[in-house]
Amino acid sequence: MKYIIQFIAVTFLFVCVFGVVNKTYAQDTLDVAQGLETLNLAVKGDTSATGEPMNMNRVWRLERGGLYILNGAVRGLADVPLRVVGAEGDGPLPILIGLADETGSSDRLFRPNGDGEFKNLYLSGIDNLGNYNEDNKNTLRMEKDGGHYVVDNCFFDYNYQSFFRMNSDNQDLIITNSTFRNCGSLLDPGDSKMIDTRGNHQDSIVIRNTTMYGSSGRLLRSDGSPFNYLEMDHVTAVKFGGSIEMEKVLDAKITNNIFIDIQFEGRVLDASDPADTTLAEFIDVDSLDSPSLKAEEDRHITISNNVYAISPVFQSWYDSVDSLHAPVFLNQNGMHMVNTFPNIVAENNINALPTFSDQPENDILLTYSQYRLSTNYLGAENPSWFYDRNGLGVLATNPETFGLADDDYDFDYLITDAAYTAAEGGLPAGDLNWFPGIVNGIEDLNSVVPSKFELLQNYPNPFNPSTSITFRMINRGQATLSIYNVLGQNVRTLINNKLQDIGTHSVQWDGRDGAGRSMPSGMYFYRLESAGQIQQHKMLLLK
Repeated sequence: MKYIIQFIAVTFLFVCVFGVVNKTYAQDTLDVAQGLETLNLAVKGDTSATGEPMNMNRVWRLERGGLYILNGAVRGLADVPLRVVGAEGDGPLPILIGLADETGSSDRLFRPNGDGEFKNLYLSGIDNLGNYNEDNKNTLRMEKDGGHYVVDNCFFDYNYQSFFRMNSDNQDLIITNSTFRNCGSLLDPGDSKMIDTRGNHQDSIVIRNTTMYGSSGRLLRSDGSPFNYLEMDHVTAVKFGGSIEMEKVLDAKITNNIFIDIQFEGRVLDASDPADTTLAEFIDVDSLDSPSLKAEEDRHITISNNVYAISPVFQSWYDSVDSLHAPVFLNQNGMHMVNTFPNIVAENNINALPTFSDQPENDILLTYSQYRLSTNYLGAENPSWFYDRNGLGVLATNPETFGLADDDYDFDYLITDAAYTAAEGGLPAGDLNWFPGIVNGIEDLNSVVPSKFELLQNYPNPFNPSTSITFRMINRGQATLSIYNVLGQNVRTLINNKLQDIGTHSVQWDGRDGAGRSMPSGMYFYRLESAGQIQQHKMLLLK
């Protein structure tokens, strides 16, 4: 990126003269050249003379190692899926940043009016002039009522308020194999949340095999708005200023995660109010107080096989200040719910601190937290707590500050740590992507060679909105994996006669047919065929 400004100018001229994109091998995939506004123009220009979409199944593919500067938010047409993916293969993820206008502000990166799919991308809230301000306070602002949004293998870096703003009702958000960091502002730290439901009644939020660290506020904000289902499985969450808000979730599974230094500022109780005894908590479980939504006894919440801890430097700080109380995994309200309702379960959660290879530095957040306490939590002039070894800079003079550092943080840990076998099935807790021998909770070929051809029961089952289907191959060969309804009609083919290596494989079904339509609740069958062998199981989709 040494001559990035000259490159942008040349690229922009090339795009204007020769067109933004070139059609590639896949009928619905268009390659977008890196540069200034190229993605904006590509999406805007993909319409007919009457304004209709050229292809409802369009995929915008970005170059590995490319830099894309967005001139305003990319929206797409109403009710048309917006699919933006980085190319498969080696090399850095394509970088997407905003272009600052004459006032020094830049817009959100994406505001899809339809469904959305985002894969293999690095998305930053720092614009080309190095600005980080409230104008770019949602990386992905989801506008469609009932919208379906999928994020896989993306790195979200820097957002003033929230990476995801669920800006309408009945949406679902599925996040897998991704990383999120640096969420929040120095002026209003408590306003940050990585995921914000915005007071809307949401359908589902599912987060799997993902790492989240460095936030001055909450991981999830529901703030009184209900949502039907929350799942966090094999997530590594480190150093959050707020909790995971679940008081309005109807059903939830919080399993196999690592939570370290959540609510790291602790809580100062009001000494003048003897009734003020509620401690800060890692996970916020409380009463719905809304019988019209669901009776408390009918909620199903499982919090199990999680590893949690407070770093010793923070515990020492809590102990040194009489008025300051350390956070707990579940506070009094959460334990009351667990002890009162049989379907709200907390079990096999252990207090243990993994020995991460290279975790975010404690002193950065400790200095910030001590300053906040000393100023009675005023908003102005808080010291920076951002975790970024490249630092911040202007694209024209410091292009190396954009993207990931060569020595970025690493959250694998010792196999002798208690967390390594704390998850279900004796697997490591937290994001499994830090352990190359483990894929989606299943040991791969390097760990275990299957003894037989086998199609396993999907997990979870029943499910909503997605489930994992795992199968084992004892010989290298072609395989087909298909979904059928109870009438025997093909709903979706997940693998179509594709060569599969020896080993264990896992595929996700998002509960949609081949046209992207959400399937209704009911029984479905999934069938695996390879070399004349056929195995089939049934599964249940519940909404």
